[in-house]
Amino acid sequence: MKAPKFWHKRDSIRGLLLIPIAIFYKYFSTFYRSKIKASKLPIPVICIGNVVIGGAGKTPVAIAIYDLLRNMGIKPHFLTRGYKGKMRGPLLVDPYIHTFEDVGDEPLLLAKKGPTWVSADRVEGAKSALANGAEVIIMDDGFQNPYLHKDINILVIDGSYGLGSGRLFPAGPLRESLASGLSRAQAVIIVGEGWQHQPFKIPTFYAHAQLDPNILKTLKTLKLCAFAGIGNPEKFFTSLRNAGLHVLDTFSFSDHHPYIPEELNRLVGGDLTVVTTTKDYVRIPEPWSKKITPISMDIKFNDPHKLMKVLERVLI
Repeated sequence: MKAPKFWHKRDSIRGLLLIPIAIFYKYFSTFYRSKIKASKLPIPVICIGNVVIGGAGKTPVAIAIYDLLRNMGIKPHFLTRGYKGKMRGPLLVDPYIHTFEDVGDEPLLLAKKGPTWVSADRVEGAKSALANGAEVIIMDDGFQNPYLHKDINILVIDGSYGLGSGRLFPAGPLRESLASGLSRAQAVIIVGEGWQHQPFKIPTFYAHAQLDPNILKTLKTLKLCAFAGIGNPEKFFTSLRNAGLHVLDTFSFSDHHPYIPEELNRLVGGDLTVVTTTKDYVRIPEPWSKKITPISMDIKFNDPHKLMKVLERVLI
C-alpha cells in the first residue's frame, strides 16, 4: 500500500479524526502481546524490525548483519513471513525455483545471500532453520510478533522519513510508539540522514545506502527512466541523482506492487534506459526483465566493529 499523505503531517485533520481508533489499536495490540508466551530457541534470534508501517530498510540491514555474522565464522539463516506470498511454509526458499507470487519479493533477495525460511508461523520456521543447521536466526521483520523470543531486537529507522506524523495507525504510520519499541530493543540503526531526534539510551548506529558502483559506471553517460515500488520510491530516485546519473523520468508504485504487462510495456517502450531496484526486479518476468537494469544497494555502517560487540553479547 502507498502511505496516505496525511501520515506525514502532524496537523492533518484526517489524522486527528482517527486518533480515537489509534488509541483503541494501541491498547488492543499491547493487550494481545502481553497474553502470548514466547517460545525460546537454543540458538540466538536477532530481529531486524521497525515501528513504522512500510519500508525502513530492514531487508538490506538484515543482509548486512548476515555479512557481519559470516565474517565472524557463524552460520545464520534468515526467517521471514513472506509478505504477499501464497506459500505459508515453513519453506526453504530457492531463488531459482520460487517466484515472488510464491514467497514474496524480499525472501528472494535474502535467499540469494543465504539460507532463507518463509513461514507464517515464525516459531515453526525457526525450528526448521535450527533443524537444518542454523547457528543464528536473523528475522527480517517480526518485531511486533510475540510468538518467538528474540535475543536481540534492532530497530531500523529511515533517516529521511523518521516517524512521519508520529501518530499510531491508522492516524499515522506507527505500528507502536517509539517509546514502546525502544523498551524492547537493544540497538537502533538509522539509515540515511535528516531525522532529528533526542539521544537514545541504547546503542545507536548510523548507516547509509551505497548503490552498486560497477552498475553506476555503466549508466553514467545514459539517459534514464527509473521506477520503484518500494516503501519510499523517491529515496531511490534521489540516490540515483546524487550519484550523478541522468534521471529524466520516474514512476512510483506502492510497496510490493505486482507489475502487469500494460505497465511494463509502458515503462520499457520509450528511448530511455530503464532502471529499478533489485527488490522490484524480482517481481518482473521475462521478456520485460531483459530490458530493465536492476541496481543493487548495500548498507554500510558507520561503526561495524561496535555493532559486532552488541551482537557478540548473545553469540559468545
